[in-house]
Amino acid sequence: MAESYSQKRILLVLVDVPNPAKSGKRSQAGSTIDQWIDSLTELSLVASFRTKVLTTPTAQEDQPRIWQLLAKLIADNYASNDGFVIVQNQTFIEHTSAALCLMLERLGKPVVLVSHASLSARRGRPTQGTLSPELALRSALVNGLQLATLDIGNVVMLSGNVVYHAATYASKGGASEPIGRIDFGMKLDTKKRLHKPQSLKPRSTIKPRILSMMVQPGAPLAFSQLKDLDGILLYGTGAFRPEQLHLLAASFREANVPVGFYRFQDSGRAPGTLLVHHVTPVMGLVKFMWALGQAKTLKAMQKLLDTEIASEFLSGTGDDA
Repeated sequence: MAESYSQKRILLVLVDVPNPAKSGKRSQAGSTIDQWIDSLTELSLVASFRTKVLTTPTAQEDQPRIWQLLAKLIADNYASNDGFVIVQNQTFIEHTSAALCLMLERLGKPVVLVSHASLSARRGRPTQGTLSPELALRSALVNGLQLATLDIGNVVMLSGNVVYHAATYASKGGASEPIGRIDFGMKLDTKKRLHKPQSLKPRSTIKPRILSMMVQPGAPLAFSQLKDLDGILLYGTGAFRPEQLHLLAASFREANVPVGFYRFQDSGRAPGTLLVHHVTPVMGLVKFMWALGQAKTLKAMQKLLDTEIASEFLSGTGDDA
C-alpha cells in the first residue's frame, strides 16, 4: 500500500518567487501568488500545507539577513510542522542552503530548498523543449512537497527532480553526487536519509561583512575601508609557499580583522589566520561567516572550521582540499 502524504504538515516558504498568474493571456488583475497556489488542487493531494510569502531586497549583501530570517521562521514553526519547503531564485539559493545547514543544528525534519532555473523572473515565451514558468513552478512545488513528507532529518537541495545533500551541493562546475530522485516511486538512497529525531537548536549568528577574493602568489593587493569588515576570506588559485602565505597574512594585519584562507595547497597555516577547507567554495564562505559569528577567539573559530557540523566535508579530499 502506498504511503499517504495527506497527514503531513508542511510550511511552504516562497522567497521572491515571481507570480505565474501575472503572465500570459490568463493574467488576472489582483491575483496573488498565494491565491494561485491555493488554486492548485494537486498540491493538497500531496500534503497539508500553508504558504508564507517573503519579499526581500535582492542585493547580495542582504542575503545573510534572509538566511537568519528563514532560520528563525523554521525554528518558530518547527513544533507545528513535519517539514519545510523553501523556493528561492536560483541566484542565491545555494548560499541559503549552505547557511541553513549550519544554522539549524540537531535538525530532525526535512528542509527542502527548491532550485529551478525556470523559476527566475523572465518575460516572453519559453524556449522550445522547456516548461513555461507556470508549469515549472507547479512541478517544483509538487516535487518539493513530496520530498518534505519523507523521513529526512536534513537540509536537501531539489533541482528539477534530482535530490542533493545541500551541504555539499555545488552548482557551478561542481561534481555533486545526487542522493536520489523524485519519481513515482520516491527513490532515495536510504543510507543518506540521515533522520535525526532531536530537538532543533538554531545557531544563526553570523558576521556578514566579508571581503572574499581570489589571490595569486606575488600578485599586488590594494584594499580600502578594511576597518569596516568582519573578516577577509582569500581564495588561492595556486600553490603558496609557507613564507609567501605568511607575508600575505602580514599585509592584512592593519585591518585588525580575522583573515581566512580557502584551500591553499602546500601552504600550511600562517600564524594568526584561519584555514577553511574540506568544503565547496560556497560553503567555505558561508561557514567562515558563521564561525566568526559563533566564536570570539581565532582558536575557537578554527575549531569550528575544522569540525564537520552538517556533513559538509567533501569526501576523497586531502588536508587542504
